[in-house]
Amino acid sequence: MELSEVGRVCIKTKGRDAGSIVAIIDSGEDKNYAVIEGAKARRKKCNVRHLLFTDRKINIKKNAAREEIVEKLAEERVA
Repeated sequence: MELSEVGRVCIKTKGRDAGSIVAIIDSGEDKNYAVIEGAKARRKKCNVRHLLFTDRKINIKKNAAREEIVEKLAEERVA
């Protein structure tokens, strides 16, 4: 199981979006960074050390639209 896989649900621990529930939408080539987005967090590149990984995962495609991410998080009762 790779922690920074697309669809992994995390909690942002640092920055202005701290405490927000987010999903990884692109893990990229650099394993130290991932692109995240959530209902209360904007889409941005984030250091994986600033994320608290959960065991939850939502079924989304890489670079999914914001509406799809918010809908899946709500559907899974995560956010």
